Order: sequence, then C-alpha cells, then structure tokens
Amino acid sequence: MTWRSAMRDVSKLIRETWHTPLFLGVVLCSVGSLGLLRQLVILLMMIPMEVWVSLALLQAGLLLIGTEVLKELLARQELHQLPRELMRRSMQMGQRLSILAYDVAETREEVRIVLSGVSPTFANVMCSSNLLEAATVVYDRVRQSFGYTNDANAQDRFTAAIGWLQRPQLMICFEDQLRCCALARQALHGDAPVEPSESKRRVVGGLAALELQSWQSCRGMGKVEAEGRLVQELTEKDPTFRKVVPPEEPEAQELPLNDFVQVFLELLEFRLPRDLDDRALRYKKRAFVTSLVATMAWRRLLMRRLVPKAPIVQAVSSIGLSLLTTYLGLLHFGLPASIYARLTTSRWLRALRERLRWPGAAGRLLRWLLQLLMPPLRRPLMISIGPQAPTGQN
Repeated sequence: MTWRSAMRDVSKLIRETWHTPLFLGVVLCSVGSLGLLRQLVILLMMIPMEVWVSLALLQAGLLLIGTEVLKELLARQELHQLPRELMRRSMQMGQRLSILAYDVAETREEVRIVLSGVSPTFANVMCSSNLLEAATVVYDRVRQSFGYTNDANAQDRFTAAIGWLQRPQLMICFEDQLRCCALARQALHGDAPVEPSESKRRVVGGLAALELQSWQSCRGMGKVEAEGRLVQELTEKDPTFRKVVPPEEPEAQELPLNDFVQVFLELLEFRLPRDLDDRALRYKKRAFVTSLVATMAWRRLLMRRLVPKAPIVQAVSSIGLSLLTTYLGLLHFGLPASIYARLTTSRWLRALRERLRWPGAAGRLLRWLLQLLMPPLRRPLMISIGPQAPTGQN
C-alpha cells in the first residue's frame, strides 16, 4: 500500500464524513488545541531563564540522588531493596524539610547540613551561591565518580590534621591520640619495623610498646590511605576539628528517627564556637586558681574563727577542699602519657569506652564532655613521641 492510495482513502473518508458532527468536532478540537499550544508557547517564553535553570538543577539533583542510591545498592548487592531505600530517602527528605519549615536552620551551611543526609551533592547544589558554584559541584562529583581525586585538597587536610594534633589544648582521649599518631607515622614513614628494638622489648605494656603496637596495626596502608584515615579519624572523634576541616561526606543513620535526632545534634555541633578547646582550657585554669585560693582562705581564716571546737567538721571540709583542688589541678596540668599507658590495660576501662562509642554527633559531643571532666595529657602524643620513625629503622 503506497502513500498515494493512503491519501485517496483519507480523501474518500473526508468526503463521506465532512457533513457529520464527528468531522466538525475533530476540526474544532484541532483548532482549539493549536490555539492553546500557541498560547502555551507564549507563556513559556515569558518565564525567566533563571526558573528554567533552577528546574534543571533540581532535576539534576534528583538524578544524582537516585544515582547515589543505586550505586550504594549495587556495591552491597542489594538492588532488590531499591523500593525500600527510595521510601527511606523520601521519609528522610520529609523530616529534613519539616526541620527547615520551623526555621531551625538559618544559615546556608546549616541548610546544607540538613539536606546532606539525603544527598551531599544535592545539598551542595541547592546551597550554592551562584550558578558557577553549582556547576562546579556537579563537575567535581562527576570527576569523583570516575575515580579522580583532588590531591591538593587532601594534602591540605592532612597538614591541618597534623597541626591540630600538636595543639596543647587537644581534647581527645589517649587512645584516639595514639591511633592518630600511628596513622601519621604510617603516612610519613610507611610500615613500622617488624621487630622492636631491645629498649622497647623491656618496656612491656608501657607507652613505647603501645605506640609501636598501634603503628604496626596500620601495616600495609598506603600514604594516601593513611592520610585520609587520619583526617577521617579526627572528624569522627573531635567536634571542634570538624569546624576547621569539614568532612567531605556527611553521616547518615539507618532509621528515620535516629536520623531526625542526628540532624539536631549536628546543628548543635555546628554552632559550637571554633575556640571551644581554648575556652575549656581557660575555664579549667580559672577553676583551679579559684579553688586553690578558696582552700587557703578557708584553712587560714574561716576555720579558725567559725569552727575551732569542731575538729571533725574542720577535717572533713579541709579534706574535701583539698581533694577538689587536687582534681582541678589535675584537670589544669594534666597527667603524663605513661600513666594513661598503664591504665589502658584495664578491662573495665576498655568496656566503658566500647559502650560510649556512639556514632555521629552524639558520640563526639559525649566524648568531648567526658574528656572535659578527665585530666588531659600533659603533652599531646604528637609532641611527646612525635611522628618520627624509631631509631635504627631503615
């Protein structure tokens, strides 16, 4: 059947039906549709270009969200859970948008924290200050998906981490400092020696043995991996370090309720001052000086005049003030690393640390508060033992 015969059939059908209501209705619908299409084109041309660009960015962000979810499921070989994962992400999106509706997040960085749990790329695009920054975010994400990394940025983050570990007001515990120091040695000098030196064999359970054991646990790590693990270790343990060096990837919780609580804790952590460790150090010093002056005044003046006939009250109050002053003095001056090395072998301390290893901002804030109430190291391990290689290593 040729096109000429088809045209003859169509013309014959028109001659037979042109006087019927069906033909008239089809003609009117066609004319009306063309008129509405013309008006629709005019209306679309009146919409500003910024609206179309924003819609394109929104579509790109949603596409990136779906791509990240699909990539995670493919990596875990759980593609059959795609509907559940999409539903969970939609619930997260609803909860996080409800947080924005109550004006909890005020600045652009806080909005980025709220949206980053759904998709970090989508959050960075939506919180970009201009189109160039948004396009740069998408471009960097595409480069990362193909395996390209920003080596200069990674090196800057590693340098900042080394400098952070050498601060006298460092507020992370002994075990975390030991781990970070081992990662720094692995990044700077490679694998630890298999056999320790004769002097370190004699220090069984001491600081040198723990330091060498921690370094040997990093055996096999490459330089780039060790640098990344060091930065990740600090961002996961120190809330103030996250203010200086923000993490590249946000933290996400499995359950929506935990994710809802996690957002508020991350906002609280983000609003902490950058000099929080410095303030804590100053307050410890003031508390120690105040307690010392109060103890001396109580012993020399008040106790002799008010309770000269109550030796038990005087003894109890003097012992209490002395213990408080000693505790505040330990908080101010700290303890040597060798004492913490002895305490590390305690089983109940290890069990307590395992129970307090909460993930996310809740764990970081809790560890910071506990470290505030515990005597710090007199000198950070990065200064006392340093990241240098042991003597005799080739």
